[in-house]
Amino acid sequence: TSAIVLLRNSVATGFSITTLYPNPAKNTIKLSLESAVSGTVQLTISDMNGRAVRSESRALSSGTNALELNITSLSSGTYTIKVKNTLSSESVIATFIKS
Repeated sequence: TSAIVLLRNSVATGFSITTLYPNPAKNTIKLSLESAVSGTVQLTISDMNGRAVRSESRALSSGTNALELNITSLSSGTYTIKVKNTLSSESVIATFIKS
């Protein structure tokens, strides 16, 4: 048998969303992000038509980062949040429901 190996170009600058809660959410959503390095991310919330309804930059430190976003101005519905590392252009996407 052979081992399966995963290779990634952005390991040194990688990050991931470890939790997003509550889901569904009413007033705020909380994101927990793991980041290999300090840097800046661009957060973009889009509706299901792909239209960006909110965008902002946030600083991340190396390790675990807790972010809270106020979503009271959003209409009820399903949204995606895209978190893009401005250093490596790596992106992760999560979906949440605004109740």
